[in-house]
Amino acid sequence: MAVPKINIISISKGQKPNDLLNSGHARIEVYANARDLSLTETWILPLPKGFNENFENNWKAVDLNPLEHAVRSGSLGGAMRGGIDYAKTKVMERVFESNPDQGKQLSASIDNVGSLVLGLSGNPYTELMYKSPKLRQLQYTWSITPISAQEGGYVKEFVANIRRYIYPELWPGGYFRYPGVFKISLIGGNGNILSNTNYASCPSFQVNYDTEGSPYIHSDGNPVTTTITMVTQEVSLLDRGEIGVLYDGNSSVSQGIWRRLT
Repeated sequence: MAVPKINIISISKGQKPNDLLNSGHARIEVYANARDLSLTETWILPLPKGFNENFENNWKAVDLNPLEHAVRSGSLGGAMRGGIDYAKTKVMERVFESNPDQGKQLSASIDNVGSLVLGLSGNPYTELMYKSPKLRQLQYTWSITPISAQEGGYVKEFVANIRRYIYPELWPGGYFRYPGVFKISLIGGNGNILSNTNYASCPSFQVNYDTEGSPYIHSDGNPVTTTITMVTQEVSLLDRGEIGVLYDGNSSVSQGIWRRLT
């Protein structure tokens, strides 16, 4: 089995591979597609600029009816109000059978008059209910200025490969085979993990060759500066255990890359 290749793109003159690995870097692992998780290649880039992470969850406000609240809290008051509402419901059912429109009006009138006369408003018993974590979406931006013709070729190859993997393959019968997925890690010195992702899709990949308003090209045809913005979204929800695994800080990751580079 062939070992997936590793390419390094730096931005500092005279920078060596170990400088980038020790000072902090981004590691992008490219996998064949979302159903065939075969690692095809790894790219090492400088840390992106202006990066931030969002950890979000879906919480939903729900209103309980009195009987639901009584069951939820064992509240006698809730049960009493539930009984009153139940009796009102039975009256409304008989009215609705003969005249639905009149039933709606009568139901609203009973509530309004009761509230005005008694000076009371029904408690909606609003509570916050947990639904699920949200799929994380992250954005990375690099402004890359190659320090050599060789590195200019790496940048060109990186853009071409990522661009290729974010699109699906067309299969017989008019089907699309899933695009590639990525794992992106931001690693500080000594293997400290600043950010890490599970398998993630890439819904947006932007490349800008402008430098101060217009593109400048080297004599070899490669741009002087390439700005890349990569937006990824994880393909599955994370739980507490998976977040722990992603952020435990396995320092052997960067050491393994370094051994394969030298």
